[in-house]
Amino acid sequence: MSHVTTTRSPIPITDRAALISAAKKLGAEVLFNAEARGWGGQMHHGEIVLRHKDSPFDVALNRNSQGHYEFNADLFGGHVARVYGVPGDETELGGSYGRLVALYGAEVGRKIALLRGYQVKQAVDHQSGVITQRVVIGR
Repeated sequence: MSHVTTTRSPIPITDRAALISAAKKLGAEVLFNAEARGWGGQMHHGEIVLRHKDSPFDVALNRNSQGHYEFNADLFGGHVARVYGVPGDETELGGSYGRLVALYGAEVGRKIALLRGYQVKQAVDHQSGVITQRVVIGR
């Protein structure tokens, strides 16, 4: 019996580099074209697999028919939500991945600002998950 749940992100995740950067900022090891760990030794495939030292289960990301990445993971026990989610609220849309989705959005915004020649200063409060970015347009 599989415990793997497929979850769509509350925002379309299409930028592979921003996704990888966000995952690494959360301390995840990023594997490509690999098998993700699930309950009872079950494995499932991912184009991108996120492995974290604080979770016995991995997150596999695969593109859907619209080209957006979807999350595939064993959510049993809340291990994935504690690493990638919103602390204390795993019930909201995207709750199991809320922290990862927020960092992804910040990475996309940062990338756009840098491409336009702006300076970006970013701070992350790891306890609350709040990301603060300051974009410097002028000197």
